[in-house]
Amino acid sequence: MLRRMTEDEPYYWSLDIPGLTSGQVPSVASAVEDKGLDLQVLPVDPAVFLTLHLDQHTVEALVAGLAGAQSGPILDGIREVFVDWLAWLDTSPVEPKE
Repeated sequence: MLRRMTEDEPYYWSLDIPGLTSGQVPSVASAVEDKGLDLQVLPVDPAVFLTLHLDQHTVEALVAGLAGAQSGPILDGIREVFVDWLAWLDTSPVEPKE
């Protein structure tokens, strides 16, 4: 069962496993899903998706840089994602680590 993100939990923890190969993904996914934690592993193929771990200062710099960019669906979308995450972070119980 895939857990849906909610207004109360729009963001979630993730794990980065350096060195993980495409052949190991099914075993790792099964091990996690078999623990009964009500979690589903969502494999992310690095040949299809760029996954970045950006800190608050980097996101703020990107938002500032995008402020003068020409409007368009892709740039507007990523700007919205960044702004939404910063707004969530302001009200989140998560303490950012400097």
